[in-house]
Amino acid sequence: MVCKIDRFRGLILGGAIGNAVGMPFKNLHWLQVKNLYGEEINFYTKPHENHLNAPFPPGQYTDETQIMMLTSETIIETGEPDPERIANKMIEIYENDEWISPGRSVLAACKNLKSGKPWKDSGSFRDGSKALAFVPPIVVCFYHDLDKMIEYIKELTRIIYTFPKVIAGGICFGYFLRSIFIKEDIPLGEIVEETASFMEGVDSDYAEIIRWIKKLSGDNSKEALMQIGTGYSILETLPASIYSFLKYSKNFMDPIKNVVKWGDNSDTTGFLTGTMAGGFLGYEKIPQNMVEKLVDTQIFEDLSEKLFHKCCD
Repeated sequence: MVCKIDRFRGLILGGAIGNAVGMPFKNLHWLQVKNLYGEEINFYTKPHENHLNAPFPPGQYTDETQIMMLTSETIIETGEPDPERIANKMIEIYENDEWISPGRSVLAACKNLKSGKPWKDSGSFRDGSKALAFVPPIVVCFYHDLDKMIEYIKELTRIIYTFPKVIAGGICFGYFLRSIFIKEDIPLGEIVEETASFMEGVDSDYAEIIRWIKKLSGDNSKEALMQIGTGYSILETLPASIYSFLKYSKNFMDPIKNVVKWGDNSDTTGFLTGTMAGGFLGYEKIPQNMVEKLVDTQIFEDLSEKLFHKCCD
């Protein structure tokens, strides 16, 4: 049974927690992460005093989680992730200077929206992965209607990016996340192959990437992620997150720790990996101390419960 509050909480809290774990390492080289913070990342960390996120406390999430939140709120309010309403929420956050460690693509989209550009044209024609944060609430609420799920992903991605490769990446993430969210007792290897087969009809490059990740999942993590990369391109961020989840899918924190210590786009890779691990394992498998020390944790508890009731009642 897909409609379980444990799964909804796991996915929403998991994304926020992974995002917060990766927050201090954003834009750092992996050797900087190692030298500043050590070999193991076991809990929330205070960013280094010279880091761009230095003002934030341990457990602070960033803009990916905010995007997930406003998408969830819109579904709760209207029953669907209405792009116009979401765009207006993004403008409001921008005008109030409330974006937390925002990426340039998010700020550029907000500037375009504020200037009067329609949401379909507000995105940049460039590579990036911020728009993947729209996907998790869409997946958990529209998993039963694949065509509608994909259409919503296409629409919302355009708010931040219009580049076809990014839109296809959103579909890839959505299909994979949907599969691990709804399919119980099916080996992850089969889900990977099914995702690759589906992507053949969307963008064959992603089909090859997914199969490549599957092959790498048996390799040493350092060697694999050095090949994949953890940078800001969706062709690195998404594969690195899927790889880490596949490598350590039996434990919530292990895949997150494994990917964020490589720095680069760590708040995004932490977010994506956290949604996968949380949606797959459920809320009960998330360490309670990670929930308790997350900034605004009660907001996420309430949001996931409201989303659950809106989508499942």
